[in-house]
Amino acid sequence: MRIKQVSADLSISGQMMPIDMQALADRGYRSVICNRPDNESTGQPTFREIKKAAKKAGMEAKYIPIGFGGLLQQQLDDFASAVQEMPGPVLAYCLSGARSSMMATRTQPRPAGGGNNLMGAMRNLGSMFAGRT
Repeated sequence: MRIKQVSADLSISGQMMPIDMQALADRGYRSVICNRPDNESTGQPTFREIKKAAKKAGMEAKYIPIGFGGLLQQQLDDFASAVQEMPGPVLAYCLSGARSSMMATRTQPRPAGGGNNLMGAMRNLGSMFAGRT
């Protein structure tokens, strides 16, 4: 199991199997996000199988499939919300980790001086001013 830590709250990986869910829980992960559409290849577990195994291991699971046809703003918004709202740390996965990496890059704020991430900056600004009139 090859896992790349993106931030304190998010890591990414290639394909996970139901049997991996307990090992992830044992490593401290509390949630998983599946970015791989069901039935993309033969032998791939369905999200339903992953979710069942995650629940058995005491973790939450969310399905935000990203096909090879392109990325929609709604998927980015759903991913950012899931990482923020699900118990962390969160592990996101797809076939190789590339789509999950793309999602993380497009939605997670970068450290100061680490580049420009408008979506992350806007989310941070929104939370700073939430509830103010």
